[in-house]
Parts: sequence; structure tokens; C-alpha cells
Amino acid sequence: MFYGLSHIEESFLQHNLIKFIAMAPCSISTGKMKDSDPTEVDHAFYNFVEFQYHKLGIYDVKGPDWESSLKRGCKVFGKEWCNLTSTLDVQPYGVQ
Repeated sequence: MFYGLSHIEESFLQHNLIKFIAMAPCSISTGKMKDSDPTEVDHAFYNFVEFQYHKLGIYDVKGPDWESSLKRGCKVFGKEWCNLTSTLDVQPYGVQ
């Protein structure tokens, strides 16, 4: 639904949707785009990294334990992940 709201709101939804209620919405974004096409999200990165956080004991980004989570992630995921996540300028958020 969030994809539709951001891509077809004016062309379709404004004429066909009366109300949208999102109960506890959750979305995941690494901000990591494909190197070959910067308009596409790098789904392989999600599979390799994002969905492995809980196994490593990483439960939030930029939260109270971020320094130890960052060290653990850098050791496991390597330099590219470390460079990307250590420069994030975001509010803390939980990973699921």
C-alpha cells in the first residue's frame, strides 16, 4: 500500500481510495541501491544483511547498543556494510 501511495496516488488512488488505515505499519529500508541501477533497491543486500540482524543480536540501528552492534556487523558483513552503516544519519529504529 505504501508503494501505491508513493507511485500511483494522483493517477489512481485519489479517485478510487476513500480511506487507508495502517495499523502498526512496518517498512524496511537500507537505503542501499543497486550499483548497476541507482533507482532500484538492492534486494540481495537485504537477504545477505538485513534479514540476518537478529541472528547476530542486532535489534536496532543507532539505538543504545549501536556501537557494539556496529562492531559486530563490521566483523561479519565486511567493509562495504561498515562504511554504509557507520555514516548513516538517521533517527534510531528497530530492525525486524
